[in-house]
Amino acid sequence: MELHRGAGRARPYEMHKRARERRARQVGRLCRRILLPLLTLLLVGGLGLAAYATLGGDPASYEAPYRWSGGPVYLAGGAFRDGGAAEGEAAYAECLVRPDDGEVRAVGVPAGGLALPAWFTGAATVTCGRSVSVTSGPQVLLYPYALNRTVLVALAALTVVVGWAGFRLGAWGSRPG
Repeated sequence: MELHRGAGRARPYEMHKRARERRARQVGRLCRRILLPLLTLLLVGGLGLAAYATLGGDPASYEAPYRWSGGPVYLAGGAFRDGGAAEGEAAYAECLVRPDDGEVRAVGVPAGGLALPAWFTGAATVTCGRSVSVTSGPQVLLYPYALNRTVLVALAALTVVVGWAGFRLGAWGSRPG
């Protein structure tokens, strides 16, 4: 039996194909093991922070005023349909901030919430016409991102794409031989 010249050796185009397949498996493993869990963690954290911003915190209403000790706060309320509002318009939750030392201000809280820096020294009392959730602390800086639907939708889409790429580029659970 006569062997063809180069028998037993891989042809150059076959070597490139194997290298591409190996690279695709490596990218798939990277997506599944690192990127997908990281993006999922960011997405769940963002959704949790958005829920905390709107549902957590302390209430500020006429019945239960909030005592603001200074520093930035985030007022999370929502747009309400009001009998006095024109068709298609939403009434904002109105809040009154009365500092112990400083200027009294009326603040309208829009649907997405509002971050307020302290313009006074000392403490203040916050009362709102409708119940508004007030949170303070370092998480206040993250609320504009966590409550931004564009950011959350983009993060969810990126998580799906990376997950799909991880499944597509390498067989789930297979070990390279």
